[in-house]
Formats: sequence, C-alpha cells, structure tokens
Amino acid sequence: MREVERALAVVPGVLSVEVNLATETARVQTAGADLPALIAALRRAGYDATPLVQASSHDPTEDRRTQAARRDHLHLLAAAILTLPLVLPGIAPGLYLLSLQVSETRLVARIAKE
Repeated sequence: MREVERALAVVPGVLSVEVNLATETARVQTAGADLPALIAALRRAGYDATPLVQASSHDPTEDRRTQAARRDHLHLLAAAILTLPLVLPGIAPGLYLLSLQVSETRLVARIAKE
C-alpha cells in the first residue's frame, strides 16, 4: 500500500492519495496532475491501472454526506411526529384528563337516557 501511495505522491500536482488494497482502488486528489502520468507512475511501481472515473471537481463523498444528512433529518422529523401522541399526555395531563372526563360524561348521559 505504501509503495502505491509513494508512487502516486511523487507525480507533480498530486495533493493526496488514499489506497485501499482490499478493493484494489486508489483515490487521488490532484491539482492539475495528468491521468496518463498517474497511470505511468503506477506501472513503473509494478501495478496495472485502469481509471474508474475521470477527474472532476464533483466530490461524491459530499453527495453521500448530504444524502445521509437529509435522511437523518427525515428520520428525526418522523420520530418526533410519531412520538408526539405518546408524549403529549405527559406534557399536558390536564388536557388529556379533561378529554377523558368529557367522554365519560357523554357515555353516562347516553346510558341514562335509554
């Protein structure tokens, strides 16, 4: 792993290198480094290389973080809405008991009429 990182790091314009030997991938952040120069550096180190994604200014890690944050916010909102009926009687017990008393009074009145 260190050998691959060193081979890529010496290419002019390379800012950072992350190598994962388990997935056989290297992620290289550059400031103008040429893709053929990166591939040539890997081949000189004894490794074959095939580009997976062409260089771009778009960072997929940020997309994943944004999607995860949106999903977490949605889960939080859903949890708050679904928890409200369980928590509301504890927050305002007077309102909850008042509604029970009203319904009990109506039930007694119906039984008395019949």
